[in-house]
Amino acid sequence: MRITEIQERVSRGEYRVDAKAVADAIVRRLLKDALAQPSSRPQRACS
Repeated sequence: MRITEIQERVSRGEYRVDAKAVADAIVRRLLKDALAQPSSRPQRACS
């Protein structure tokens, strides 16, 4: 239902993108993905 509403607003030229909200979402996703993946650096043996 929300998608239909947005599509209608876009077709009428009434939809405005909140650039800050989009940027915040991108950064959150990148940070989440980076924290979820193990480090690509090899571990060194403890001496």
